[in-house]
Order: sequence, then structure tokens, then C-alpha cells
Amino acid sequence: VFIMEREPLLDTVLSAPNMLRLTIYGRPGHQCQLQSAPVVGTASNWDNEDLVTLPTTFQTLNRAVADESARFFRVRDMVP
Repeated sequence: VFIMEREPLLDTVLSAPNMLRLTIYGRPGHQCQLQSAPVVGTASNWDNEDLVTLPTTFQTLNRAVADESARFFRVRDMVP
């Protein structure tokens, strides 16, 4: 059970070899910015991936797994 408030929720699953499924949960019609970074810390630089407008309470995206040791994802609500 998820209770959706203002902030979106991100779920990730390895859906197939070398394929990552990212599901963004949030309020319908809201824009969410998917971001990624190779490390997490105070000096992390987050790269913008996709700007998604949620058609319903969720949107699923598929990403190929890159040849790197780690990749971290986050999602931000873009509604002021």
C-alpha cells in the first residue's frame, strides 16, 4: 500500500538481464524529473534523464543497464 502525498515515489526492478524497469508513482498530471548519478554524496552531480508527465498514478520506464559499477536514480516533483 502506498499513500501518495506531494513527493513522487520511485521503484526499480531488474526486469531482464541488462534491463532496469523504473516506475514513478505520483499524482496524475504532475511532471516529474528522473535523475541519475554514478555516486551519492554531498558532491554528487545529478544528471537529468527524462521529464515525465504522469498520465495516471504511475509511469513505467525501461532503461538498459550501462557498463558501470553503480547508477543511482531519484525522481523530483517539478510542480511549484
